[in-house]
Amino acid sequence: MTLEEFEALYVENPRFAESRFELLEGEIYDMTTMGDEHVGALGHLSYELILKLLGRARVLSQVPLSVRSDSRPEPDFIVVREASYSGKVPQASEVSAVLELSLGALELDRTRKESIYARAGVPEYWIVNLVEGQLEVYREPMGQHYRQRLLYTVGEEVSFLEFPDVPVRWWG
Repeated sequence: MTLEEFEALYVENPRFAESRFELLEGEIYDMTTMGDEHVGALGHLSYELILKLLGRARVLSQVPLSVRSDSRPEPDFIVVREASYSGKVPQASEVSAVLELSLGALELDRTRKESIYARAGVPEYWIVNLVEGQLEVYREPMGQHYRQRLLYTVGEEVSFLEFPDVPVRWWG
């Protein structure tokens, strides 16, 4: 399925307008309902990222990212360079980092989404792994994967490559 066909479903089918779906490499994925743990992490990171990156980057939450003609992922967070933000659906070229909060879709986030973001040239991809209580940071996109994968445990702060002077507390 193409992005154009996917977007037409929202117009033609009320079910799509009432639910959340992602298009990943031509396949439609129903986005899982958020439970308390996901909502808590979303709230914590929203506050942390907006507060620390204010004036330097826009932090967009749960909006689509334009990456390919057959994919329209909706990550939990997109960090967009302040100077390059267009006010529209962000393009991969505008993005500093993408963050996914992962509970029920960990395998999808580690495989298909990692590949989509790497091929699009997203410099940095973070998976807040709520299952194992760790942060997975992927850097240096090369082809379908990232060359570097770093793991952080609760209590360890990490900074984005583009904002090395801004430590982020990813745990809640």
